[in-house]
Amino acid sequence: MRRAILVLVLFLSLFIATPSYADPYVRVNGRLLKTDAPPVLQEGRVFVPIRPVLEALGFSVQWQESPPAISVFDDHSSYKLDLENNTVITGINYIPINPAPIIHNGRVLVPLRMVSETLGAIVDWLDETRTAYVMLKRELPSKQIIDNNLKNIVTIYTDKAQGSGFYFNKSGGIITNKHVVENPKQITVKDYFNIERPYHIFHLSPDFDIAIILPDKTFSSTKIPVSFLPASVNETVIAIGSPLNIRNTYTTGKVTGFLPQGKINLVLSTAKTAPGSSGGALFDSSGNVVGITSAILSNNKDISASIPIHCLGEVLEKLLNN
Repeated sequence: MRRAILVLVLFLSLFIATPSYADPYVRVNGRLLKTDAPPVLQEGRVFVPIRPVLEALGFSVQWQESPPAISVFDDHSSYKLDLENNTVITGINYIPINPAPIIHNGRVLVPLRMVSETLGAIVDWLDETRTAYVMLKRELPSKQIIDNNLKNIVTIYTDKAQGSGFYFNKSGGIITNKHVVENPKQITVKDYFNIERPYHIFHLSPDFDIAIILPDKTFSSTKIPVSFLPASVNETVIAIGSPLNIRNTYTTGKVTGFLPQGKINLVLSTAKTAPGSSGGALFDSSGNVVGITSAILSNNKDISASIPIHCLGEVLEKLLNN
């Protein structure tokens, strides 16, 4: 496969950072970034130690002492960050690092958005939780996404309904639709291994058809990676749930567009669902949950509608960060 080289050269005329009142969070490919030097928010821009971000995106990193530079590469591309001349080199192109890196507590921090987007990643910011999201989409085979996640999808039973859900943390927490679990006498969850557990409601969104339920007794589970970045039109998506109480069911399709619904845009796709699919997971082509399968269009039974996962916003981010 063709490899490109990205070199990051460290600019010498760095300036001293004045940190904001609270350090921001950074999530890379759905996972909270942990570094020995915290990210800094300055004048609306997030600055980070570069190596942990690059490695979390799947790149290999090599440091060059003199002149100061970082070579970044994977099986598909490579770059060079020239820190002496404050430039990103990609092929024959020289891209200025703007804004310039900063020094904070003796560490060199680089602008997250500029460097990440130069490497082809998507960056977004959620102000409510002071979190930056970085996603480098690498398309995975559908079979790999399904095999990786079938065990993380559950079937939910109440005295009123049957639906689906998926683990969002490592202690059995589940995301589903509010209409699946609203006002029940009891909630029972059956997992991939046919184990049944009692659950209770933790959070019902006041604005959207989304709920978070927790087990009465915590247990070890595997959380599904979630993406707060939207899916793209024509992107392959996979819906996994329990339509018509048929557990471990999956369908594939394409994103056809978005439907404005109040404060959000529902994700429309040809990944078919049915009653009982509600609360299931809609995966993007990188294997991240981007939506909660929720409905079928009344005027087109072949199109399913999913609520984008970012609607959980601050509530989910606080749970993930803790």
